[in-house]
Amino acid sequence: AAMTAPTAPAPTVPGGSVPATPGAPSVARRANPFVAVPEILRVTFRQLLGRRRTLLLLLLCAVPVLLAVLFLLVAETDPNRVVNVLYTTLLITVILPIVAVLVGTIALGGEIEDGTIVYLVAKPIARWQIALAKLLGASIFCGLLTGASALFAGLIALSGLAGGMDATIGFVVASIVGSFCYCSLFIAVSL
Repeated sequence: AAMTAPTAPAPTVPGGSVPATPGAPSVARRANPFVAVPEILRVTFRQLLGRRRTLLLLLLCAVPVLLAVLFLLVAETDPNRVVNVLYTTLLITVILPIVAVLVGTIALGGEIEDGTIVYLVAKPIARWQIALAKLLGASIFCGLLTGASALFAGLIALSGLAGGMDATIGFVVASIVGSFCYCSLFIAVSL
């Protein structure tokens, strides 16, 4: 019987576990730049949900829903009036910017207030990853609050009116897009 010599393990690509082909150029794998984003998002959501300001934001976002109930009780049938008062004047012009400024400043301000920004910046994480995660967290949180407010207010006040559901869907989308735009602005200002 022929004896075979023990073989050495196959060489691997630096930074990875993919075996390198003998004679092929060595290609290092780059680390995924978005690895830290989910963890920073989780911390951001915890900061946003753990504040007393969140209760204020919930109450503020409940105002259009309460106003929609009032419109329903007084049997307001003019969809233009309902949309103008409920969405254009109140939600998009007043509530969305207030919620976005509070959420946008809490996203980074919470780190500064808690004193954890020093530890976050000291980690080997690019600053743009921190800013991106904070922006995504603030935008998602703000979009959920204002989008839910727009949805519930529309379902209550506009569901039986002609074009009511189209207006509701349009303003839900507008509040989500507006949340991203406003949070981008306010996070940039808070840097």
